Amino acid sequence: MKKSNNNSAQGQKLPGEPKGRGKASKTGSAPENVTCATTPEAGFDFNVDSLKAVFGSNLTKITAQILKNSVPGACDMSDSAIAMVAEELCDAIQGEMKRILQEQGKLGNDPISLLFQKDSYYTPIRLCDALDQFLEKKAKEKEIKGSTLARYRSFAKKQIKPKIGDYWLHEISNEFLEEFSEDLLERGLARKTVKETVRLLRNCLKSDYPALYGLLKFPKIIPDPTQVRPLIEEDVEKLLKHLHDTICRYACLILLTLTTGIRSGEVSALRACDVDPVRKTISINGTVVRLPNPVLGGQKTKMCRTTPKTPAANRVLHIDTVLVKMLQEYCACETPDSYLVTGTETIPDPKVLSNYLKSAAVKAELAEQNIHMHMLRHTYATDAVFTGMDVKILSEILGHSSIQITYDRYVHGNTGKRREAMGGMIDMYWRKMFHLPEDGPCEYKDKSPE
Repeated sequence: MKKSNNNSAQGQKLPGEPKGRGKASKTGSAPENVTCATTPEAGFDFNVDSLKAVFGSNLTKITAQILKNSVPGACDMSDSAIAMVAEELCDAIQGEMKRILQEQGKLGNDPISLLFQKDSYYTPIRLCDALDQFLEKKAKEKEIKGSTLARYRSFAKKQIKPKIGDYWLHEISNEFLEEFSEDLLERGLARKTVKETVRLLRNCLKSDYPALYGLLKFPKIIPDPTQVRPLIEEDVEKLLKHLHDTICRYACLILLTLTTGIRSGEVSALRACDVDPVRKTISINGTVVRLPNPVLGGQKTKMCRTTPKTPAANRVLHIDTVLVKMLQEYCACETPDSYLVTGTETIPDPKVLSNYLKSAAVKAELAEQNIHMHMLRHTYATDAVFTGMDVKILSEILGHSSIQITYDRYVHGNTGKRREAMGGMIDMYWRKMFHLPEDGPCEYKDKSPE
């Protein structure tokens, strides 16, 4: 990670820098020169060094707030000018604190009075410990799904703790977060992974340290829509032919995924009782995920059937007679609660279908060899849009909570059809340029200048 030029002046260190003042020691003691107070009576050591140690790069922001409230024309001052007079404002800061507390008669929500709150950002706690406390609280409250909690713990263990876990909360700033997110991207992590890692940090601070959260601006990580591509038309035709020629239980479920756009975990969670051959429907009411096994202390994992990803993912999809007959013939089950993938009540691993799809791609000689189940979902969404399906209906079929998700995440341009559409626009302009009739062939090449 690149090191900022002004970190030393602000008492701020970025991820990857050597240990020094402000960094957690082996004994876990608080940084030097930090005197913490939870009430006004407890006192605070007002000198520039202690303020910098507590606030880090946020000292300028807090000083700017005081200046703008008390000095005419301070709104036009630059950050560097404000920083230059920070050392002369210790008395003003102390006086402003007392004035605010006296006028309000209670603790307010501004950064100054928040200094005295118990869970303020100056609390001497490392980021790794703050994350552990946050995740433990969420686990007890059961506010989030087990799969989401397991993913959060994985992000904390693999991405956050090894890099910035030893930093104190007061060391976090906007520059700190920007450097951290850029470092994750430079390491080759998917933008979606980086986005969810930053979201974990934001949720932790917003929940347990609102004072710090209010001073920060978290970087926006926009997912790359091209990271998961739909299959090209030629590959779809080859795959359909291969699945038809080698039809079996797994091939049937691959066809079901491609023709309905359901998620990999959802097709793995389908049971015999979820298929209604009379109404020709399938009910999506669960998903299969891999979660840590509490019996083995979380060191091993097991397959679990849980509720769908979102409430909107609970849906009923219509299928045709051909699929109904294929499911009845090739996906026979022992009991109504048996899974279509296994034919028994044993919860299947979604990797079973994924591995079969990869093998089918090789045998069918697809151009896209790095194929996975989610590409079938993208392919369905893309083809549905090009065939004229209403995006609202498509969003309901895919189980999205909003139409915008369908547009942003699952609707991609098809190269061949995009070329055809652009060719039509070009022809329109050539007809106007060469005064050709709107009907009939656009023979403008003979009229084009040499």
